[in-house]
Amino acid sequence: MQETIKISAIQAYLELARSYVKATAHSKTSNVAVPDQVNQDSRATTTFAFAALSTVFSYATIEAFVNYEIFNIWSHSRYAHDAIEEVKKLDPSRQYVALYDTFYQKYGIKSQFDELKKTDLRDLTERIKQICKAHKIPSIASEKKELWAKLLELENARHRIIHPVPKDVEFNELAQRLFSEKPYTEYPQVAVDVISYFYDIFKTAKPEFLQANKLFKISGIEILY
Repeated sequence: MQETIKISAIQAYLELARSYVKATAHSKTSNVAVPDQVNQDSRATTTFAFAALSTVFSYATIEAFVNYEIFNIWSHSRYAHDAIEEVKKLDPSRQYVALYDTFYQKYGIKSQFDELKKTDLRDLTERIKQICKAHKIPSIASEKKELWAKLLELENARHRIIHPVPKDVEFNELAQRLFSEKPYTEYPQVAVDVISYFYDIFKTAKPEFLQANKLFKISGIEILY
């Protein structure tokens, strides 16, 4: 019998994000221009690479956690709805409300999970809001306004990295933000705080990797210039 291998994408992404926050700081007063394919500042480009990795994997950590939760809510809402419908057939006079019924009416009714990409759940922040609504808990946006603002900043930085605009002004704004002492060194902690919000509110034990890397550390990178 083939062995089943279990992988935690959440832990993998978070430990990667933490591993790249030690990048060499670049002067935050420097102006940054979009380089051509040959001429570039090697130190700044290297620092940007580390900052980008930390940013992207911090965001991926949150997305992996959120997608797991949304999938569970979606699948449970469908199961609960089908179960209640069967019970109603046996006793039509009684009124029943299925678990996650509100979620089901808008999202669970979709027969394929991938169909949710065509709804407002394509946005990470909306997925987080819907998780809170489904569990009937206060939203991060209302309870942790500073954390929510940092999450929006992380999301904006991630989108700009993944979909770069080759204009000096816009690229300079992104690079300046990433090269400063903050926020990219804080992005892994934003991921930890968003995930911890749910563990804290449900009073459940947090996985150890939220506090520190447990699998690996990247202690050195060979610089070629």
